[in-house]
Amino acid sequence: GFDPGAVGYGTTEATENLHQAKLIANHLRQLGAEVKVLDEPLSLAQIGQRAAGHDIFVSLHQNAFNKNAQGHEVYSHPNAPAKDAQLAQAINSELDAIFPDRVIPNRGTKKADFSVLRNAPTNVPAVLVESLFIDAPGMSRANVEKAATAVARGIEKFFTGKVTGSTPPPSNHRK
Repeated sequence: GFDPGAVGYGTTEATENLHQAKLIANHLRQLGAEVKVLDEPLSLAQIGQRAAGHDIFVSLHQNAFNKNAQGHEVYSHPNAPAKDAQLAQAINSELDAIFPDRVIPNRGTKKADFSVLRNAPTNVPAVLVESLFIDAPGMSRANVEKAATAVARGIEKFFTGKVTGSTPPPSNHRK
């Protein structure tokens, strides 16, 4: 991307997000999914709008705060349909399973009026994933890769209906 985003531990949010996105895409493609990774210079609103015509939309981020805060959290829009919260829960559960609370605490699923989510079509489940704090001690390429595995597994569980209270979405599997 055009904006490096948050910076920490010798890397940038843009670098780690793109690495994570490619790993997630490879995992899902091996399962037969069609995946599009956006890495062009667009505003957050434009990125959200690109979700049109797809089955889900996942916006990847690395949080930053005070070099001590740590954890993972997954957001959906406050006015979004229940499917968005189900996708958020599926991904957050997998992040929680891969990261022990003492290392990368579970900060939960949350609702927020982020531009990228607000501009995604309401018929496309959309979430924003903050998998790590880039400026905290838990930041490492290995943890970025673990988070990628967790996000991919969460997406897979969402599509197979293995999320509590969830039914699988349509089967054309474009992400």
